[in-house]
This record gives sequence, C-alpha cells and structure tokens, in this order.
Amino acid sequence: MLAPPERDLMFVRGSAVAGLTTDAEATAFEDGYGSAAADPALIAFYRMDWAIQDFADFARRVLLDPGLGEATRTRARGLFLSVFETDGEVDTAYAADAAHDPSVGTRQNDSAIKKSQPS
Repeated sequence: MLAPPERDLMFVRGSAVAGLTTDAEATAFEDGYGSAAADPALIAFYRMDWAIQDFADFARRVLLDPGLGEATRTRARGLFLSVFETDGEVDTAYAADAAHDPSVGTRQNDSAIKKSQPS
C-alpha cells in the first residue's frame, strides 16, 4: 500500500520534524509530487499523528523501558520536551490545521484563551 502524497508533503513546508527547507527546495519537492491537489487537512492530520507517535515513543523510552541506558533516556527526555516547544511538532501541526481551517486557531491562542477564562 502506498501512502498518500500528503504523508510525505507534511515534511516540506513549516515542519519541525524534517528541519528547515528553503523555498526553492520545497517548491522543487512539491513540483515533483504534483502537490497542487494536496489536501491541507490530510497534511495537518499527518503532522498531528507524527507528533503523537513521537510523544508516545519518547515517553516510553523515558518511563517504561528499563533496559535503556541513562544517556538514551536523557536524550529521549529532551526529544519528548521538544515536541511541545515553540515551533515544535505540536505547534507546526496546529499551524497546518489552522492554515486549512482558520477557526481552529493555534496552540498559543488556545493557551491565551484558557488563561483569560475564569476557573
């Protein structure tokens, strides 16, 4: 089974996972895929799915795998925290979702709204 192009395209523009790409690199990649027909909702879905998988895997390494060495657990802890950093995987997943549906907002906006609401 082949994955839809959105599964690969999620790594190209605005992704915290694959690192920075230049506009020229992203355009060349997208041209090769024919991304004009790409579904932004699927790109957002795959980014959120990736963040959840990373979150779970890094947490497992830190908390549930006693066979790992201290250095590996320390590295996994740093990666776990990076998922939630500003412009990290969660932020870029929210941004992709907001790009196709502005009513979604962003994680920063959601946090600000919750803080402004009475408890």
